[in-house]
Amino acid sequence: MDFTAPVVYSKLSLSSSLFLCFVLALLFVGSLYIWHSPHPRNHPETIKKRFAGILVSIVASITILWAASSEDREDGFPLYWRLGIKLEGLVPAVFYPLILTMVLFLGPLVMIIADGDLYSCLENSSHKHVLWWRNFFIAPLSEEFVFRSCMLTLLVPHFGQNWSVIICPLFFGVAHLHHVREQLRLKENRPPVHVIWMNAFFQFFYTSVFGAYSARLFIRTGHLVAPFVCHSFCNFMGFPDFGRIFELPRVRGFLLAATYVAGATGFFLLLDSLTKPELFA
Repeated sequence: MDFTAPVVYSKLSLSSSLFLCFVLALLFVGSLYIWHSPHPRNHPETIKKRFAGILVSIVASITILWAASSEDREDGFPLYWRLGIKLEGLVPAVFYPLILTMVLFLGPLVMIIADGDLYSCLENSSHKHVLWWRNFFIAPLSEEFVFRSCMLTLLVPHFGQNWSVIICPLFFGVAHLHHVREQLRLKENRPPVHVIWMNAFFQFFYTSVFGAYSARLFIRTGHLVAPFVCHSFCNFMGFPDFGRIFELPRVRGFLLAATYVAGATGFFLLLDSLTKPELFA
């Protein structure tokens, strides 16, 4: 049983679907700047203002999706179900994709445990500061809702599942380029312009790769919670520090490299079996 996205929004034209995806991305990024803040992005005041802006963009996105689905409602599926908000198969949708992602991060997890940093990482990420809410709840949930739930239901009817997994993350990657604007506005400790752009293009690359994985999770499971929990976990882990392998003594470095390879191998071997649509009702 495949996810039923191909029958959703099937009466919209291809150009209309792409235009709506562009509008959703523009609304999401624009919502971050509705209320001006003189402080940097990690300041509590800036984060709280952006929370409010994101809420506005989500309400607008739901309204747009509801209006766009007016001719597709005869299939009997409610809008929230189409967007991956459902109870059927919820528990497997939480744990199987999370286990799969943890296998991929086997190397970084082993490195954290070997360095004795696991407890401190958990302790630092468990406090209820506004930054915690942004990194591990609001940002992952809102981004997955807009850039996966909403956009995939628009793209899959025209591009199919495989091409949609490639196209959808491009909106996600481009949306992150707004960080360039923030860094260029810095008055103190601003990196050189070419460094800012190099970091931006690198971020575009890895967010697009993650976006493809996340899109596949949504299509295979039909659940918003699947990409959400994996997104939160990836935010907790951060980008793997591959340079750490070469800083260790030769034997330890070789063993750590082996865990990276084992994690990547296990991930690809388990990718299909842990995301079978039948597992998620």
